[in-house]
Amino acid sequence: MNEDPEFERRARADLERMVNETSPEVRRRLDEMAAGVARAAPRRKTLRGWQVALPVGGGVLAAALAAVFLRPPDAPAGKTAANPAGKGEDLALLLNVDNLDLLEQMEFYQWLDREPGLLDAETTAPADSQRS
Repeated sequence: MNEDPEFERRARADLERMVNETSPEVRRRLDEMAAGVARAAPRRKTLRGWQVALPVGGGVLAAALAAVFLRPPDAPAGKTAANPAGKGEDLALLLNVDNLDLLEQMEFYQWLDREPGLLDAETTAPADSQRS
């Protein structure tokens, strides 16, 4: 900070002149007010319930609105992100009482699912290599 001694000297002289020109009654009242303020203990500001709840509620509301408006669009029926191949329909088919034979053969279908292309390799085998 650049200090200017001439400016400080003039400001000090002006302030002293104003204090000296102030009437003694006004100076006495100002001194009493300053002493009263200095004696008073600083009051601690207490927060009321609504003063805390209002900002918190606003934050919760903003988060809820962001979650609603920024969520991804709905996926087509049966093709959710957790179920991309529509496996829910397969499960409903297996749990149908009329299709109990599919449920009995579930291990076969699981094995077949773990071995992709196995049936394709069998169908593309040459016709002359038949089993006896």
